[in-house]
Amino acid sequence: MSHLPNSAASAAHFAARPPRAAHGARPPVLLTMPGYHGTLAAVRNLGRNGISVTTADPARFTTGSWSKYATEHVRCPPVRRTDRFLEWLLAFGRSRGPYVLLPTCDDTAFLYSLHRSELSKYFYLGLPDVTVLHSLLNKRLLREHAGAVGLATPQSWMPSSIAEVEQLAREARFPLLIKPTTQVLFDPRVKGALVKERKKLVPTYKDVSGEAFGQELRDYDASVTRPIIQEFFTDAATTGIYSICGHAQGGRIVGSRSMRKVLQWPRRLGIGVCFEGAEPSEDLVRGLERLTERVGFSGTFEAEFVQDGTRRLLIDFNPRFYNQMGFDIARGLPLPLLAYLDAIGEAYEPPPSPSGDAAGEVTAYAHGAALQLLLGSQRLSGALSREEWQKWRHWRDGQRRVDAVVDADDPMPALFDKMNIARDVARHPLRFVNVIALNRT
Repeated sequence: MSHLPNSAASAAHFAARPPRAAHGARPPVLLTMPGYHGTLAAVRNLGRNGISVTTADPARFTTGSWSKYATEHVRCPPVRRTDRFLEWLLAFGRSRGPYVLLPTCDDTAFLYSLHRSELSKYFYLGLPDVTVLHSLLNKRLLREHAGAVGLATPQSWMPSSIAEVEQLAREARFPLLIKPTTQVLFDPRVKGALVKERKKLVPTYKDVSGEAFGQELRDYDASVTRPIIQEFFTDAATTGIYSICGHAQGGRIVGSRSMRKVLQWPRRLGIGVCFEGAEPSEDLVRGLERLTERVGFSGTFEAEFVQDGTRRLLIDFNPRFYNQMGFDIARGLPLPLLAYLDAIGEAYEPPPSPSGDAAGEVTAYAHGAALQLLLGSQRLSGALSREEWQKWRHWRDGQRRVDAVVDADDPMPALFDKMNIARDVARHPLRFVNVIALNRT
């Protein structure tokens, strides 16, 4: 195991942590949001490396908590009931610590960094200060920092009044996308609203402005309630979203992989269902290094770019675990392990990115259960042509792919995944029919 050089900032951060575990002993890790695919991937990766994993969630039946690599599952308040959740977390740390605490979503990344001084008494935290996290999770600030280091972003508007939105409705080219400034403690959990007609821009902007953010976030930055208006790329659903995922440390990306999101749920604007490996872009990796160095970020990340002709424009930087992390683990980049070792002050040199089409290399990733339901329902409704249906079936069957959930070595999560999908469809049947089966947005 070779050690990476630590910056002065990293050394100061490590000094504030609980005492390092005794040689040969590994502190356990606490992972929230075990229903997320990224958390399931982390449970498996850490468990397979001999690390004890405790999952925490209000629900009993989540995919990650039923993995054989989860040592224990505990019930906790919902993360978005922030006061209760933080009270529970501190009590857990006092009675059970020290545990390693890793961010599994935007909410936990923000809350852990905001309350880092209290939490670091009982947990190993591999997180920078909240100002760093907020500069990446807030799309306004991200755009400013990206521009400063030479990373291109889509044309965007940040109206400060309805009058400015009305002017934009008269002058802008449509369609446009209205996006929340951040997904942190954002109650609807939606990516944004697509506006195709001028007359709908102002009322849609007002609707998005009225959606709720958590009090902890509004107390920290009241400006987040003003949405962003952004140009929309109609070809993105077919050209795919390009992502670079990896781990940053001290202004250097110590391991990364690239991929394209080729199918999402809903299909026009939603969560990724299918991904393919993509050629790495050294220029973009260097740009992301400049970005992480500028803001002072270290940790696991996912950076998303939308394709505009030959240009790739940065649209998101997620400084935490992400949905399709299992794809990168399968391609030789153990990001949860890197984040864990970073949190306890140990260094690990990941293997280099694979070059070419190495024999046996995983080339694709899919959430198989969601893909099957998406294709089947849209074929039945007529929203998907027979030719396109066959294309996706051939894609599914012709790839050396890893599944988001299914794993012969760990079968129980797949059962609960199907149960949870069926439950969600039963709870929201009209939304499923309109948005998924009929592909309406």
